[in-house]
Amino acid sequence: MDVGLVRDGALVLKRYRWKPSTLSPVFGDIFQAEGFVLAFDATSRTRKFVLEVSTERARVRFTRMRGGER
Repeated sequence: MDVGLVRDGALVLKRYRWKPSTLSPVFGDIFQAEGFVLAFDATSRTRKFVLEVSTERARVRFTRMRGGER
């Protein structure tokens, strides 16, 4: 899965074996596309970048620590 910018500044969700899907803003840093909800959270205070992917059946949270923290 990859999220990128394309024409006109729209966010696009790219998945293996699927056509790219344009992400529609819900509010703040939360977007939706074809059964997915993506929530981004990046704060300088906690030095974390969080991506939460939700579907009808599952919710998965990915966290990247900045500066080599664990």
